Amino acid sequence: VLSCAQAHLDHSTGNARCPGSPASFHAWVVMEASLSVSCLAAREEVLARVAGQANKTWDDPHGDGLYRLLSYDAENITVDRRSS
Repeated sequence: VLSCAQAHLDHSTGNARCPGSPASFHAWVVMEASLSVSCLAAREEVLARVAGQANKTWDDPHGDGLYRLLSYDAENITVDRRSS
């Protein structure tokens, strides 16, 4: 269940952290979601999907985007998605 999705031109609002882009216009989104699985399970799924692109075990079903893991720690995962 997605409880909130928002986008703004101002990347400094709220808890949003956008890594930016060299493009003068680019898309970004902040989402807050309620999940039916644990945070650990969701985290493992995100990391597995990103890793799955490299070993050809997962393809993005929405436009076949290319995901790159930028950083992760106990609280956050940051990925970059490029349209292909």
